Amino acid sequence: MAATPFELKGKSVYVAGHRGMVGAALMRRLVQENARLVILERSEVDLRDQAQVFDWFAKARPQVVFLAAAKVGGIKMVEAYRSQYGSDFISVMPSNLYGPRDNYHPEYSHVVAALIRRFHEAKVADKRSVVVWGTGAPRREFLYVDDMADACVHLMKTYSGADLVNIGTGEDITIGEFARVVADIVGYRGEITFDTSRPDGPPRKLLDVSRLAKLGWRAKTSLKDGIQQAYQAFLTSGND
Repeated sequence: MAATPFELKGKSVYVAGHRGMVGAALMRRLVQENARLVILERSEVDLRDQAQVFDWFAKARPQVVFLAAAKVGGIKMVEAYRSQYGSDFISVMPSNLYGPRDNYHPEYSHVVAALIRRFHEAKVADKRSVVVWGTGAPRREFLYVDDMADACVHLMKTYSGADLVNIGTGEDITIGEFARVVADIVGYRGEITFDTSRPDGPPRKLLDVSRLAKLGWRAKTSLKDGIQQAYQAFLTSGND
């Protein structure tokens, strides 16, 4: 359901996970709302320690909280707290995210960061070809992280329903096509080959974003613009 319009201006806002990709994007977005950002460093409070967390919340009393690191268990917890205590919690589910502060680790990164790094290193080393895992046929949806943050702020201001809200672009692209977009933006001009011995995963992952569209929000950043910005962030990140 729609909420009574909620103003963030002047509110004290705490973003748990503010140094991560999503949390940092939320911090950038919240500055535009003129919110009072509450910064809590790991050295101050161990968020795994319930007593420390309760004590800090009792003292700081933030009016708005964004938890930028929730997994499925966190979503279920939110549903339970909402049901049991009437807490005004909402949950969102994003599609594949990318952008500044992504993880570019050569072994543990997701597909967007992995391809950016792979094509960049191939360009620098003047490699003749780059191998992409799988057939390239599966279709995936990709969302620029600042759009994710914008959607979260929009929902905080306009939504108060119990149903989880998907956040995505509503559009997908094959991995093969996506790899060529990344290669072009990075400036890699060699051959792209596909290792068909590697698993493809599900043939398609595309979120239904109709609920969010009805609430008046759509993603603003095109795939090419988002990848361009992500690549520039990669170049200034130390590439690690």
